[in-house]
Order: sequence, then C-alpha cells, then structure tokens
Amino acid sequence: MGPSQKHHSGSVRAGTGNGPAAWIVPIPGTTQYPHLIENSGAPQVRLTDSELREIDAALAKIPLQGGRADPFTESQFDKS
Repeated sequence: MGPSQKHHSGSVRAGTGNGPAAWIVPIPGTTQYPHLIENSGAPQVRLTDSELREIDAALAKIPLQGGRADPFTESQFDKS
C-alpha cells in the first residue's frame, strides 16, 4: 500500500503536501472542481520519512525526457 492509500488521498494530494519547506504547499493546476476540492486537503497530509523515501525511490526510476515547455516559453527560462 503506497502513501496516498495510507493517507486516503489521491496521488496529487499526497505528493503536494511535502513541498520544498514544511510551510510551502504547491498549488497544482486543475480544470475540474472535484480535483480542486481534493487538492485543497494537501496541507493536512503528513508523510513519514519512510514514506518520503518510498516516493523518492519510485520517482528516481522514472526517466526524464523532453523539454519543460514549448520552444518560446523554454527560451524565456533563466538557465544560469
């Protein structure tokens, strides 16, 4: 059973409750009201160190490829 199932939350909600700092909560984009309601619970999800390691290990297995945005937007990024 993964962290999102243990905390009765969706994958986005479980993954967003642990931002770069404890007091920072990323706000994922959504086009559907039910997803907005689900995502609003992210600050209440608290993952253990073990759960965070489990997520990090799973993410490390995903190969990254391609650009982050369309060519024009990509050209606007500060790459220094």
